Amino acid sequence: MQIVTTLQTPSGPRQKILRHVGLAANERELNEMKLLATKIKVDLETDERPILPGLDRYEGHHEVEQVELAVKVADLKETSRVNDGFLEVFGKVYDDLGFDKLIDGTRNDDNCNKTLKSCVMARLFEPSSKSAASALIAEQFGATVSDDQIYRMMDKVSERVELIKDAIRQNTLAILDNVVDVAFFDVTTLYFESFTPDELRGFGFSKDCKFAQTQVVLALITTSAGLPLGYELFPGNTSEASTLIPVIQKIKEKFDVAKISVVADRGMFSKDNLDSLDRLGVKYVVAAKLKALPIAYKDKLLNSSAAFRPAVVHKDFCWISDFANFRDGRRFIINYSSKRAKKDQADRQKLLERLHKKISKDKTITVKKLLTNAGTKKFISTPTNCKSTIDESKILRDAEMDGLHGIATNDQLTPPLELLHRYRGLWTIEDAFRVNKYNLQMRPIFHWKPERIHAHIALCFITYSLIKITHFKVNQNLTDKLSIEDIRHQLRLAQSSVVVDLNSGRSFLLPSNQTPEQKIIYEAIGLKRQQKPQMIKV
Repeated sequence: MQIVTTLQTPSGPRQKILRHVGLAANERELNEMKLLATKIKVDLETDERPILPGLDRYEGHHEVEQVELAVKVADLKETSRVNDGFLEVFGKVYDDLGFDKLIDGTRNDDNCNKTLKSCVMARLFEPSSKSAASALIAEQFGATVSDDQIYRMMDKVSERVELIKDAIRQNTLAILDNVVDVAFFDVTTLYFESFTPDELRGFGFSKDCKFAQTQVVLALITTSAGLPLGYELFPGNTSEASTLIPVIQKIKEKFDVAKISVVADRGMFSKDNLDSLDRLGVKYVVAAKLKALPIAYKDKLLNSSAAFRPAVVHKDFCWISDFANFRDGRRFIINYSSKRAKKDQADRQKLLERLHKKISKDKTITVKKLLTNAGTKKFISTPTNCKSTIDESKILRDAEMDGLHGIATNDQLTPPLELLHRYRGLWTIEDAFRVNKYNLQMRPIFHWKPERIHAHIALCFITYSLIKITHFKVNQNLTDKLSIEDIRHQLRLAQSSVVVDLNSGRSFLLPSNQTPEQKIIYEAIGLKRQQKPQMIKV
């Protein structure tokens, strides 16, 4: 006798075994099993058992016990397979971070928190839509979570977004003993499977080249290790540069930003932003738009007698020079790289080749043809009668800046090489966006209500915080580091088979063999994976 449920999967309806009750030899045993099955069914429907079986193993509420019972191998049959690596490792870190109590203040807290945990585990295991997550949770973790449960949970999460951000930031600070000296800031865009704008979704410059679809703008701030400190969501038509100060102001309310240096890319380079950071008392290192500087400052840079000295920045050889009080009282660190010079030259050549294809027989270019080639406009003369020509002097002027890169800072004391190293560390936040966009598939977003959009982003950042802190803990004492994908892959392989003894009706859990990498991961989290068969208590 078995208790089953019907699941809706992409390939159609399928049945999932929830419990194997046993085999009846006569009418009396059959009636007893029916009574037992009825009780188990009621327990499942009232959600008295954990949504994810196995999450409570390290909490002392054992569902399974060690046994020494003789069974015939021929009588054993596998009924299902459960991924317990994700549940054990990520589940423990999740609870240690206090994420199991993020939702409070309602009568249904316990169920909502379990549903949130289920969805985070599912997104870690295999990101998908919320509807597909229900089937995945049942298939991989042997649990039943309905679509309605998921959406009720998301409504609760949307009401607690700021509290969730606080919890994520506090966990990051705690793991670093409240010592954060550098914070990286960057912005990306997240597109929707939607073409209808509203107060949050809008049209703007898309970093995913999805210009025909609505989007939101996501600003993220992390530590140098990529651990999240905070994020903000802006309407899709928000300019990149205008996101920096609102985020810094919010972070400033939470902890002492005077002790950190904010590092940002050239998109944040504007006089308003730098002036505001000065007023807020925040140190910064921001990439300078050297080619966009007024001609007087370009000449000052190119004709300077300041000495350039050799240096190595993140394994790249370059020449660096320190310009004190270069512009508006700010210090500029300029570096030249032949590798970058070759790239600048190649990029310009591609633009010129594109431009030459637009030239008419009279050696002019119709301005209308340049609308989709905005990058080439800097090489043409001022349009006259809707016609323009290539301006060779502009090409030569652009070439003079090949290989040059600069950072602007209000830090007057830190050595220039250290500031350059600090800026080069910005790749960690780019990696954070890569993990969120591709590994955790934060986008495309399929929700359209603002509340659900905010809940979706919050859920993704709970997941990101969980994987990054786990990654940080695992690699703390390792020489050969494990990547996030290494950890996910190893924990996907940590499975247990649920088998039933057809003779006695008893069910057993048979864990898969542990790999050396799994042993490292478990030990880093303070766990020991069970290796012996166990009998499942019904």
